[in-house]
Amino acid sequence: MNEKLLQFIWQFRYFRINDLCSTQGDTLKILHPGQLNVNQGPDFMGGIIYLNHTQWAGNIELHVLSSDWYKHGHPSDERYLNIILHVVWIDDKPVYDGLGNLIPTLELNGLVARSLLDKYARLMHSEDLLPCKKWLPSIKELIWVSWKERLAIERLCNKSNYFKELLTNSNNNWDEVLWQMIARVFGGKVNGPVFELVFQSIPLGVLQRCSHQPLQIEALLMGQSGLLEDVFTDDYPKQLQQEYAHLKNKFQLPVLKQKVAFLRMRPAGFPTIRLSQLASLIIKYPSFYETIKSTKESTQLSQFFLTEVQPYWNNHYKFDEESSVVNKQTGVQLQQTILINALVPFLYTYGLIRKNQEYIDRAIQILYHLPPEQNKILKKWQELPVTHNCALHSQAFLQLQHEFCDKKACLNCAIGNVILR
Repeated sequence: MNEKLLQFIWQFRYFRINDLCSTQGDTLKILHPGQLNVNQGPDFMGGIIYLNHTQWAGNIELHVLSSDWYKHGHPSDERYLNIILHVVWIDDKPVYDGLGNLIPTLELNGLVARSLLDKYARLMHSEDLLPCKKWLPSIKELIWVSWKERLAIERLCNKSNYFKELLTNSNNNWDEVLWQMIARVFGGKVNGPVFELVFQSIPLGVLQRCSHQPLQIEALLMGQSGLLEDVFTDDYPKQLQQEYAHLKNKFQLPVLKQKVAFLRMRPAGFPTIRLSQLASLIIKYPSFYETIKSTKESTQLSQFFLTEVQPYWNNHYKFDEESSVVNKQTGVQLQQTILINALVPFLYTYGLIRKNQEYIDRAIQILYHLPPEQNKILKKWQELPVTHNCALHSQAFLQLQHEFCDKKACLNCAIGNVILR
């Protein structure tokens, strides 16, 4: 037993509620368990009980052991003066408030179904990536529908909050932040943070000013990523080095300590290829903000990100290392990932800040119209009897995995609630 489980049992009244008595022998009836308090103070506020046929209204405190009342220093805390009931798992000591009044105590041990405790223990001790997997076939689709929507919105809000932070740091330059988010997606899990820093280190005005010169754009991106510090034999990287040295001095660009990585990734995802694709994108759309804001169809949006590399990269993945000629256009999966992780948060945040529901709805509709994402975590969910047919669902499952399953937060999960109930 722990306090979180005890709070869960009390909040939803998952215990035998008839013929209750306090440990002092008084008859007890629970009219309202109160509201869970997530701040400092008693666990539940505004509870209502009948004690020996007298109605009491006030706060309710929970502990695994009643003696924890003293361990936590409650007698000397004024916030615990209005406690009408002490709910415990085991009553091992009478408790008194700061004024010397004996507090009625309810012991829940023996009043809770053994099956609930057994299920909770099995969930907490499961080593499976999805602790509740064996119970999922019994969960009704109606429960999943509302829960997935809520999870997807939670994940979108987290991304929106990050977008707002970037806006604050860039003096509300929407175009600049949009490019930073797009760059982060291009960089992927390994290089995303570095790509974002690269775009933060180069003023958007500089990129727009150089957008008609492909060599300059690629030199800026490659140089700020630390990819032009070697001694090269090919003419193209030598030209980039010269151009970058001139531009770095001209625009007083800062030196970044972080460097991009090539390890454990496919050649198509190498930072050299991704940065060249980004350079081509900047050349096509120097100012992306208004274009994205006015485009409503998700298919049109994804086509914006169909971009190629500079000619040198047609037969290279790294500088000075020639390879066979391969088409290095951005793939469909990358285009969709950009929509999900950059454009949807942009539209959602824009709608929130401008108080325009149209953009919020558009962001959510894009998630409904895009196919589900593919990765190791989502592959596990696709094997389960749960509807998974759009990007909104895959975003929901990622949120569920990271914020609930991985943390064993079953008590806060709608599915965990159903299983334990």
